[in-house]
This record gives sequence, structure tokens and C-alpha cells, in this order.
Amino acid sequence: MSERKKIEKVKNCGIMETKGERCKTLPLPVFEKAGGGAWPRKARLSSKYAVSGFVVTGGTSMEIKLSPSILSADFANLARDIKIATNAGAEYVHVDVMDGHFVPNITIGAPVVKSLRKATDKVLDVHLMITDPEQYLDDFIKAGSDIITVHYESNGDTLAQLKTIRAAGVKAACVIKPKTPVEVLFPLMPHCDMVLIMTVEPGFGGQGFIPECMDKICAARAEIQKNGYSCELEIDGGAKLTNTADIVAAGADVIVAGSAVFNGDIEANVRGFHKVFAEGIAKAQWTK
Repeated sequence: MSERKKIEKVKNCGIMETKGERCKTLPLPVFEKAGGGAWPRKARLSSKYAVSGFVVTGGTSMEIKLSPSILSADFANLARDIKIATNAGAEYVHVDVMDGHFVPNITIGAPVVKSLRKATDKVLDVHLMITDPEQYLDDFIKAGSDIITVHYESNGDTLAQLKTIRAAGVKAACVIKPKTPVEVLFPLMPHCDMVLIMTVEPGFGGQGFIPECMDKICAARAEIQKNGYSCELEIDGGAKLTNTADIVAAGADVIVAGSAVFNGDIEANVRGFHKVFAEGIAKAQWTK
């Protein structure tokens, strides 16, 4: 996308309309689970293990969720690793989809998401790091995604993509890279169930958290609180037990972590994150 088009997109994203065909309302697909039966979408979107009940300023209870990125899991044993993480308390399962064009790496596609849907009833948090997301939205919707996140920097009309996702009964999210101004998310927040701030350059796991992104987290949280938006604020990249409390205190309520969860003792790592979530809540100056 040219710089001029990016600027026009920022200026217009608050009033953009879907061009061409209107967003179609699609029937909700039925997702099979291993051993027969189906997972109800409503049940998958309900958190069973999230940290909650910690009273902060104003007496409001806060809920912080962990979304382990399977990019760092053992691909030969994905179902096993996901089960360990979710049994230990992870609320979401983060699925990084890369096309080798938008980012310099290739990972997995909709068929893997469809298989994962049979293996877990947890929320499948699908992050599309692809150049043309609108070409593949239907595939990931039908595969059983619970949340689909599209990049602001990708091709196409971001608002139209969010509307298409929501029209299918799936939660919609928008994500920005570290160098993209956080303000571009503000007009899109009313149309999002979640916004995601990349705190590393997308494409590879195991990178370090970019400290400058902390200001973006604070700014996004302030905008959500000021307007009473219900969208969650997720961060992706470099989250560890040593820095997550500060990330939560800054305003994030969904934490993506890959190597910090799947390297070593998965169960202990997940429980460690929930412990530091409580520490972050105690330090936070924001409420939900």
C-alpha cells in the first residue's frame, strides 16, 4: 500500500462504507469435536479460568486472559501441548497465520484451524498475517475460528473486513505493526471485539518486547476507557513473566505468549502468567 493510500485510509476509516457487495450474513457453521458432538460457540467464548475478582480502583473486577501462541508449540504434538496449556488455565489459543508475503515466513492455513477446532473447545484466536485477508476470511470462518484478526496494513478495506467477520457470528479484531500509529485503530474500535498491538515485528517468534510500544498500549487503553468500548486489548510479542505485570498495568487484558509458555514446563509457565496477571492488576490505574 502506498503512503498516500495509507494516509487516505487513516482519514476515512471512521466513515468508510463497504464497497461492492454488502456484507452477507452467513449461517453459523457447526464444528465437530473429537469423539463426536459439536462445540457451542457461546460456550467457547466464555472464559472458565481467567483471573478475575481482583478489586481495583472503583471496585471494578478485571479479567486478564492468556492466549498461548502455537507458533512455539511442538507441531508434531499440537493437540497435546494445547491441552496442557488450556488445562493449566489458558483461556485462548493464538493461531499465527503467515503467507510468506505480508511477513517473511510461512506457517499454517485454514485446514489446521479446522483440525484444531476438533481438538479443543477453547477460543481460537486467529491472527491473519497475510497480504489479502478478504480472500480467505470465509475459509477461516468455516474452519471454526472464534476471533479473526486482520492487519490494518494489509490490502483491502479494513472496516469492510471487520463487518464481514462479525456478520458471520465471529468476533472481529484489528491489529497494527509496531511502527504504525496507534491512532489508526481509534475509529475502528466501535467495530472491533478486540484490538491487537504488535510489540515485536510480525513474522517470527522469540523476539524481545519493543519498549516503545508501551505508550501505544496506554493510549489504546485510554481511548477504550474514554469511549466505553467493550473491545479487548491484546498484545503480541515479547511477553515474559518478567515484564507482563507492567504490560497489564499499562492496559492490556489479553496477553499472547509463545516461547514463554511452550518452552519448558507448559503447565508451570501458564500458572506463572496468571500469577503476574494479578500483580499487574494490583498496579493498574485503569478499570474494566
